[in-house]
Amino acid sequence: MTGTVEAGVEANCRLIKDSTGSHLLYFDDPSLKASAAVGKKVTVTGRSEPGMMTTCQQGVPFVVTSVSPA
Repeated sequence: MTGTVEAGVEANCRLIKDSTGSHLLYFDDPSLKASAAVGKKVTVTGRSEPGMMTTCQQGVPFVVTSVSPA
């Protein structure tokens, strides 16, 4: 998925929007989060986890396995 990273309404929450809606970026590996800074256009790979519980309260959770500049 490719898009510009946006800040969520809750602290430390990051989102990307595409044609299907907003996706909450969840990082199993914290070092990946630095590569997906708010305002950067990136391509993320991973898997959608629609049933995952989060504190961010917006977007469909997406577990990120890699991040690259777009």
